[in-house]
Amino acid sequence: MKRLIFFIALISIFTSKISWSGIEKEEPLPSLFLQKNIVAESAGKLNAPLIDRIKITVDFSLIDPSNALKLATMRLYATLPDKKVILKRNKIDVRGSDNYTWSGNVEGKELSTVVVTVVKGKMCGNINIDGIYYSILPDNNDYLVVRHDTEKMMPFDDHAKIPDIKNGKLKNSASGNQDDGSLIDVLILYTSQMQTTYGSGLDALIQNLVDIANTAYTNSGVNTQLRLVHTELYDNLNVDENILINNALSYITNDAQIGELRNNYKADMVSLLRVFTVNDDYCGLAWQMQTVDNTFADSAFSVVEVGSLPDLHYCQDITLAHELGHNMGCNHDRNHANGQGAYDYSYGYDVAEVFGTIMSYDGPTISYFSTPLVTYESYPIGKDVNEPDSAYNALTINNTKSTVANFVYSGNVCNYSVLLPNSSFDSSGGSGTISITTSDGCDWTALSDSDWLVITPTVSGSGSAVISYTVAANSDTNPRSAIITVEGITKNVTQTGTVVKKLPDLIVKSVSSTPLNIKKGMMISVKAAVQNKGKAKSNASKINFYLSVNKNASVDGDEILGAKKINKLNKNGSQTVTYKWNANKAPGKYYFKVFCDKDYTVIESNESNNIGVSKKVNIK
Repeated sequence: MKRLIFFIALISIFTSKISWSGIEKEEPLPSLFLQKNIVAESAGKLNAPLIDRIKITVDFSLIDPSNALKLATMRLYATLPDKKVILKRNKIDVRGSDNYTWSGNVEGKELSTVVVTVVKGKMCGNINIDGIYYSILPDNNDYLVVRHDTEKMMPFDDHAKIPDIKNGKLKNSASGNQDDGSLIDVLILYTSQMQTTYGSGLDALIQNLVDIANTAYTNSGVNTQLRLVHTELYDNLNVDENILINNALSYITNDAQIGELRNNYKADMVSLLRVFTVNDDYCGLAWQMQTVDNTFADSAFSVVEVGSLPDLHYCQDITLAHELGHNMGCNHDRNHANGQGAYDYSYGYDVAEVFGTIMSYDGPTISYFSTPLVTYESYPIGKDVNEPDSAYNALTINNTKSTVANFVYSGNVCNYSVLLPNSSFDSSGGSGTISITTSDGCDWTALSDSDWLVITPTVSGSGSAVISYTVAANSDTNPRSAIITVEGITKNVTQTGTVVKKLPDLIVKSVSSTPLNIKKGMMISVKAAVQNKGKAKSNASKINFYLSVNKNASVDGDEILGAKKINKLNKNGSQTVTYKWNANKAPGKYYFKVFCDKDYTVIESNESNNIGVSKKVNIK
């Protein structure tokens, strides 16, 4: 009895270690990532508070847009340091081959967000549950999930800087033609220490920070998206991690090299990413737009600190969204704002100990901009423009987006239409065409994410064109799909698996003879049981009886004794027949063999399992 009580207590201890968030009972869902082992010490160069982290393995196939079968699953399990959750997919954005973002929320958690980004085989992600942030980062060949302690969160910034607006110097600022504001182009620079720290995962990290901002816009009712037009190493001692963030911001704002780079890539805003260090008092700094016109274009710059210090402080993954918010006219919550934003209502919003929006200083921080149209814990997360102490940064961005999108005019916008007349193939494969319609001078690249779909003879061009692709035969029984991407437009190509016809399968279930010890000249009965183990009814057939001196599954060289008819057999149907034989052979050891359908009159799914052998028979 004592052992039983101890065992029950032990189970209770282990099952209480990890709670299940939003899960009332276990369901047969696949897991996006599973805990590999608890990380007791700082792993690699990715610093984070030492507690509340786990090492995980990731099943990329569950979110890969080229895997149509698994993508049918909208809900996935995920193991976090303190709980297990169900992630629900809202959408997948595909930018190209091995470059996509899976986003959604946590089932049962109000205003939660999930943003998982994959670039070049590396994943970075962010999950926000009740204002608690979890970061997913590469760690050598595995990944870390880190739960951030809100008490160790560093401030976003002190106060956004107010620029001294003078005559603009941008060459490509808008005049005449206008961008419509649906896309705002961003140039991201990074230091050499960022490159060293994040290595091959840096591209995924940068795109993930952009995706987090875009998800916040969508969640908050903001009708614009950031477009990452270029990333580049900016190796300059005047802005590295040893330089105060205020000085770094001033330097990149006035650097002619960056100005030229910005014009070349037609970026509306520029941000420099640095690794968060002990020299930093804040996680970011940006210029604050107060007057909504193109005179602010030369000040649309920010510096963002990324990462954390072991067991000390950390910067949130939404810092980029926060700092770009200043460039777009958003200010902090009223209790922490310095001066005004773009409008009288351009403030973040919070309810003490309940939530804070992205531009607010108080937390826990949810991944939303202030808006009275969304509620959390029964509280609106903003205040309308006509209310006292209005706070409506979502409206701020909606009203400044066209101005910001034209800080640097993108030029003639290339719109693309992609048509696949035939996108479904049977297992034998075939060929198809891709019809691309666009304006003259608009370049395009066509990509396939699967080696069995090959685009020929070219994968890039300019202007309208019709190109071809070939689909290889599919020898697998499972269907498959591939994605063709042309300038961000994705088209699915599907192919059926090889159809296996339902066939019978005749087997010799048993062969027996009685008696086993006989004298020469005696009669012996040989019984054979034949069964149809296939998936279809079999036609009538026959079985042949043989006498052999060996028990090999072959009748080569054996003496045929006779044959018996086998009737038509349904699936799993069987028939037993008896053959009587006069033992007129010389004394010795023999075996009876039975060969079912030796003449192959029945087409079977397996033609190699039609022989049965008896036990040894002694003739004296």
